Amino acid sequence: MAKTVIICGKLFDGLGDKMLGPTEILIEGDTIVEVSSSVGRPGGANVLDLSDRTVSPGFIDTHVHLWVDGLNLARQTLQCSPAKALAGLHYAQQYMRYGFTTLRDMGTLDPEWPTVNLRDAIDSGMARGPRLIVAPHMISATAGHGDLQGMFPCRCHMGLSRVADSPAKIWSEWNMRSAATGSRP
Repeated sequence: MAKTVIICGKLFDGLGDKMLGPTEILIEGDTIVEVSSSVGRPGGANVLDLSDRTVSPGFIDTHVHLWVDGLNLARQTLQCSPAKALAGLHYAQQYMRYGFTTLRDMGTLDPEWPTVNLRDAIDSGMARGPRLIVAPHMISATAGHGDLQGMFPCRCHMGLSRVADSPAKIWSEWNMRSAATGSRP
């Protein structure tokens, strides 16, 4: 298993409000196994010297739409699912390059639910990307930004979004849709 030692000038660990002084991080494979002032130098370890930098945990974006292009919504909604899935993978990897290690995708407008497939591909190691927490179904209040009633008559029967105007209706829609796609919170 590949081992990497990261030498940090400063470390923001997210557990407190102060920067830690010089710190080292030992990574085995894809797992952080030790964070301390010195982790030693395991045989064959790759050493990444960031002693002139500040290191922090990955960022989390809690509201993204990897598959929704708001400027071209009608055209994009009618694209095939594989095209949207490839674009979503591209955007997820771009977020990763910017330091986001977790994304919460809030709906796809696609009856094939490509967010679920991409999440599962990343979880299984088939694709590289950030951790995805997905809500493949849009649930919106009437006249909210996810209320697409009548917007795409040819696809509205596919359940691209649902309207729910009370906590009970939201819970009902969420349970029904989660069961249909195997999604999990």
